[in-house]
Amino acid sequence: MRALAAVSAAIALAFLLVGGVLEPLENLTIDWRHALRGAVDEEIAPVIVGIGDSSFTLAERAPAEVARDPMLAELARPWPWDRRVFAAVVRRLRAAGARAIVFDIVFAAQTAGDADFAAALAESGAPVVLAALFQEQHSAEGEGMATLLEPRPEFLAGANVTTGFANVINDRDGVVRRTWLAASTGSVLAGWTEPAAGESSVPSLAAAAARAAGARGWPPFGYIDFRSTLDRFSQVPIEDLFLRDRWEGARIDRGRLVRDRVVIVGPWSEIRFKDYHATPLGRMAGAELQAHIVASLLGEGVLRRAPEWIDGLAVVALACLAALIGGALRRAAWQVAGFGLVGGVWLVIVGVSFSRGGIILPVVWPLGALGACCAAALIVSYAGEQRERRRVRRLLASYVSEEVAKVIVQQPEAFEAALSGDRRPVTVLFADIRNFTSLAEHTAP
Repeated sequence: MRALAAVSAAIALAFLLVGGVLEPLENLTIDWRHALRGAVDEEIAPVIVGIGDSSFTLAERAPAEVARDPMLAELARPWPWDRRVFAAVVRRLRAAGARAIVFDIVFAAQTAGDADFAAALAESGAPVVLAALFQEQHSAEGEGMATLLEPRPEFLAGANVTTGFANVINDRDGVVRRTWLAASTGSVLAGWTEPAAGESSVPSLAAAAARAAGARGWPPFGYIDFRSTLDRFSQVPIEDLFLRDRWEGARIDRGRLVRDRVVIVGPWSEIRFKDYHATPLGRMAGAELQAHIVASLLGEGVLRRAPEWIDGLAVVALACLAALIGGALRRAAWQVAGFGLVGGVWLVIVGVSFSRGGIILPVVWPLGALGACCAAALIVSYAGEQRERRRVRRLLASYVSEEVAKVIVQQPEAFEAALSGDRRPVTVLFADIRNFTSLAEHTAP
């Protein structure tokens, strides 16, 4: 028992020290856990107005409508579009009763239609959030500098217009799992850390959108609450806002689809805009990724990683339980069953905390420590059993034959059964050989 406890303690310490090495595996378990999440509540699910490939082939698909409608004619032109298009989008979505309008586009350069777009943004109605972008530059000497590329000043003049950075942060394996909801130039240069106290920070695009929609209160950092892709967010091609049959059709229903909903306008073409990212649910457009973050903030909030001391406590606790099971149970089958029960209970706790509490508990480190301790317990138990058998066999060899000693040690159940005997019906025949006495007298011994 002492040896097993020492081995378990060593294994727990090893897993605590090399926990960072197992981070990629831990991230995979987080991806799998997103399958436990249900679909996004329709009341908080944003609607995405996508600028996709269909938007650039409008002239070929609907030439008559393009010829009649000047706005559709502007959509048929090459990118970047005249910003009167986005002015019309703002006015149409506000008239339809959108809760908030979010542009996942950085309007930094001057182009045609700026005045009309600025006028539309300044009008009363649903709040509008425009995207900004943190840009990092490094000199030849290695000195870093971070700047915030913001929309043109005239676009931010309206009282109900705000901005937020649209940067996406990947994990080491290139998958987007986390999001920063506030950042500063200093925190960006430090490798995307929490802004220092008193440092001026900028909200993320999703945080600014959720705040515009009335939500408040969240940490500066968290894991995105990705939901099942079985019920994706409603995605409407931008031209459908101006095609009469689409706008009045059953799906959009004259704007009822966007009424009291957050609407995100952004690219929806991986070939044209390159704004696609790897996520636990597969590759998705940046606008859809922002929709997941907004839905997280409007719903139960972003997911939180358990503190490191809880990770360490889980490793130590499962290693100690493995040592207790290995010491208390003698048979290997019982030990394996005990280890499986402990591991199953921990997985249930992990699943409930993830799906109900929004807390991410570790899986790989505790179960790895449990598995290693299980293997150690079985090895120690087997070694002790073999040592005990050899001792008993040597002891019995002094009193019985080697064959009997071997049977006693290797098949103790059969030997015990032979000693105790059993009851069964038998037939006994008593017989004598005729003239046996005289025959035996004349036969050599």
